[in-house]
Amino acid sequence: MIRLLFLFSWMFVAVMLLMITVPYLRRQRDLLTTWNLFLLGSACFVGLSGVGTTGYPNRLVEYTRADYLWFFSGVFTFYVTLWLTYTFFRWPRRAAGRRLRKWPKMSNPVLFVLMPLCMVMSLGLLFPVQIQGIGQLMANVGKYGAVYGMVFMLVLWSRQPLNPLFVFMFIGVTLYSFGLSMVSGSGRREMVAVLAAFPTVLYWLRFRYASRTTTLTVVVILSLFSVVLLNAYSSVRHNRGDRSLATALAMIQELPKHMMDTTGMAQMLGQDAVDVSLLAIHVYQTERWDGFDRNPFHTVSYVLVNPIPRELWENKPEALGLTLPRDTRLWTGGENWGPGIVGHGFHEGGLHMLVFYAILVGTVLRFFDELLVRQPDNPYLLGMLATCSGQIVAWPRGDTAVFTMQIIGALAAGLAVAVFARIFFGKGVEYARTD
Repeated sequence: MIRLLFLFSWMFVAVMLLMITVPYLRRQRDLLTTWNLFLLGSACFVGLSGVGTTGYPNRLVEYTRADYLWFFSGVFTFYVTLWLTYTFFRWPRRAAGRRLRKWPKMSNPVLFVLMPLCMVMSLGLLFPVQIQGIGQLMANVGKYGAVYGMVFMLVLWSRQPLNPLFVFMFIGVTLYSFGLSMVSGSGRREMVAVLAAFPTVLYWLRFRYASRTTTLTVVVILSLFSVVLLNAYSSVRHNRGDRSLATALAMIQELPKHMMDTTGMAQMLGQDAVDVSLLAIHVYQTERWDGFDRNPFHTVSYVLVNPIPRELWENKPEALGLTLPRDTRLWTGGENWGPGIVGHGFHEGGLHMLVFYAILVGTVLRFFDELLVRQPDNPYLLGMLATCSGQIVAWPRGDTAVFTMQIIGALAAGLAVAVFARIFFGKGVEYARTD
């Protein structure tokens, strides 16, 4: 079964990459979309992770033939349903043509004022209010302000690339956003959002109709650079819990020394998602360990009750990535595992739950991508895409519930900025209604 997993994983990587590149090169789909980000994350955390798992089989427990077969079935069920939903389900397209059409002004003066506001929002991460619930909200939502500010500054610069004030402020905002991402405490995903701001704005505002091969080549080069940078950050992020300017500067100074160190590259790209998915299948599906009861709609319930402070609800649902290593006693000290979407599906009941989540994810991705196609010059939407990018790429890895909350927080930050702009600057743009 190890050989079969190896072949299956590489075939899966190839299919995901072809699903990204072929429709784009044939001018059937845009390149920088939530759909392609999800497929890219899937290639990494399902495909490459599966390849990595074959190098260390039975690392957690001794898997059975049934474990592997259920895993293959889960991957096939989820991704076929996801593709069918994204491709043929018409409701997201109709909804995007009718909803979220009215936005605040997007002129240079408005974006210029909103940019420092976004920087102030991000201070909620560095200086959280010591009030239970409020402090967490300010940190989890406000931290995305820096990326929104960076996107607004990029939009201003793209409109007037020779404006020296915009160039100077663009450099300053980029350095601040990059430094903040290094001490955010959320791993590499916040840095991915900062790095994604560049290609997101440039693609949708300037290069959407440029040569397909040229654009794809540039994006691939930027992606490889980002991977190298993220790998270097992985080597210096040991003090990321210290949210101070001094810590950020120290890590930035260390980065060049680790840029060419590829020791942990394979682990960063694939991680252990498939291994943990197999473990979840083993304990919840095939072996049915005592005390490991299935928990239908656990992800949905986790998201719904997450705003309630744990101090007010001691037994509030916990993330599977936290409970699985602890309950299996494979915990070696503070892990928060990524069980993969397949692992989540079997924890919650099996293949039918994977169908449910595939429909849900496919609907959400298609709705947002349709908004982008209809409103490609909307800086508020571009900010949402950039801030969510790291979470969407990591969504297939999981913990799915935790990343869903991060995506909601990123979207909430963008809507908060839009509401503020509408209150103080009034209505600005109304996109045409389509059916």
